[in-house]
Amino acid sequence: MARRPGGEGTITKGVDGWWHAYTSHGTDPATGKRRRVHARSRTRAEVESKLKAMRQASASGTGRMTEAEWFDTWLDIADRSLKPSNVGGYRTDARYLVGRFGHLRIDKLTTEHIEGLYKSLANRGLSATSIQGVHRSIRASLNEAVRRGCGRSREVAIGDQQNSRC
Repeated sequence: MARRPGGEGTITKGVDGWWHAYTSHGTDPATGKRRRVHARSRTRAEVESKLKAMRQASASGTGRMTEAEWFDTWLDIADRSLKPSNVGGYRTDARYLVGRFGHLRIDKLTTEHIEGLYKSLANRGLSATSIQGVHRSIRASLNEAVRRGCGRSREVAIGDQQNSRC
């Protein structure tokens, strides 16, 4: 069997009978060591499709990007293209977003997370206008993530902004 080109990853059959795929996700900035990602499956075809998905996540740079990391990246992008007053509003709204689920990987964010944030903000006494502003910031950020191939789907980006004053 021919060797795979550099950077495409490795597929092997282990002694446990499972097929294993490994690929590199760059280096860890804290330690400088290479990040290796692993997947396993019963068949070679399944593990090949998993390897392809891991390579695509690595190429888009979002394999392990958290929502907080993405929001910081997006704010840097917005700084260059939007008016300072708009970016200031986004930065204010970022406190709620990052505080609630900044630790989540961007591809794991669900509509339920966002709706839970809206409910939590309403319970804390924020006005409907403030919640709408947070919704605007989330939508703009996640739509940009989808355009750049970082986000999962538009359904999460759109979400339902709840007017939870009742």
